[in-house]
Amino acid sequence: MHLSFLHRSRWITYGTAIAIGLAGLARLVVGNPRGWIPVGIAVLAVLFLRLVSRDVRRARDAGTDPRDTVG
Repeated sequence: MHLSFLHRSRWITYGTAIAIGLAGLARLVVGNPRGWIPVGIAVLAVLFLRLVSRDVRRARDAGTDPRDTVG
């Protein structure tokens, strides 16, 4: 799978991460200590997406297109 697929779906991923994070935050507010789990998942999703976006931007700046890769 190449990086352009993940790059194009960044807003879906951000929206999902925000929704998961808010659900976890709501669980923390009502006193459920397991609320940290969805918050952690949301943070990891956003960090992964930022890493992928950075890689795609570097490839474009270098004059290569990550969609040209095979595999």
